[in-house]
Amino acid sequence: MKKILIEFLFNKKFVFWILVMFLMMFLIYRPIINDKTLYMNVKNITDNSYLVNVFVLPLSFFDMGLFGCIVLDSLYLCILSYLVVSFVDFFFLTYSSVALTRIKREKWLKYIIKVNALYSLFILLLYVGLFIVLCFQSKIVNSININIIILIIYKILLTIIYPNLYLDFYLKTDNYIYSIFGAILCYVLFEFIIRATYIESIAKLKNSSLIIVFLILFILYLFRKLKINFEGRDI
Repeated sequence: MKKILIEFLFNKKFVFWILVMFLMMFLIYRPIINDKTLYMNVKNITDNSYLVNVFVLPLSFFDMGLFGCIVLDSLYLCILSYLVVSFVDFFFLTYSSVALTRIKREKWLKYIIKVNALYSLFILLLYVGLFIVLCFQSKIVNSININIIILIIYKILLTIIYPNLYLDFYLKTDNYIYSIFGAILCYVLFEFIIRATYIESIAKLKNSSLIIVFLILFILYLFRKLKINFEGRDI
């Protein structure tokens, strides 16, 4: 696994898209963190609403509407998903052959699961780190409530789901374009579900808990589907 990671990190195309992804994150979050007071005055929002805007739909510009936010967030997630899928595709081409036995396939699947686990850990640390920075830099720790924590859990789960959706579509269609459109469609639907359930969650925590359970079950379902697709794919 280490050998594969080292080889892939020397891939110029992969490194380029990693840099693009971090540049987008910088453009998305820097204005929000650095210009918090101005942002809140322009939007006329509270601390909690500020965190909602950051984690549900990143708003890097004050005049961006819902559509602009979804486009920006989708582009970031597409690049992130492309990196995950490219790694898996690289593994397909470099470390597979027609002569693979079922035992080798099962060992090979464990590597794919490790890739997903590493990605999930990266996303978890990324969002938790961002949340800590926002809280301490903006001095809003005391104003955080359970609904904000729920939103962060939503966002982490969605960001983990997205590349797996992309990967599932890619394995079925063998086409990057169809995979992007399919994953974006699912992502937009999930974002609208989050926005709708957030309003409900203020009154009823039960609804939020059910959605979180649903997202976790959906992740497990995707992992199972991906395993079936990997095992059934002609290599």
